[in-house]
Amino acid sequence: MFDLINFFQGILNTFFLVKIFIILAIIIYIVFLLVVVKQVNSLNAVIREVSSTVLRSFAIFMLILAMLLLLTALVIL
Repeated sequence: MFDLINFFQGILNTFFLVKIFIILAIIIYIVFLLVVVKQVNSLNAVIREVSSTVLRSFAIFMLILAMLLLLTALVIL
């Protein structure tokens, strides 16, 4: 006989695993962006140009967006 309770529990466990995977992927992306920001700062120490400030600002902006994405995912998921 088909057991609906076990079926729905299996689906909920699958969704829970997907949510955990998404949150872990966002955390890994934030770590990657931290490395990018560090590399951009190292680049700015060597090369002083107007465009380097724009690049640094963009890297920090992307890091802030990724952190907001993590916060949003924690609240929604």
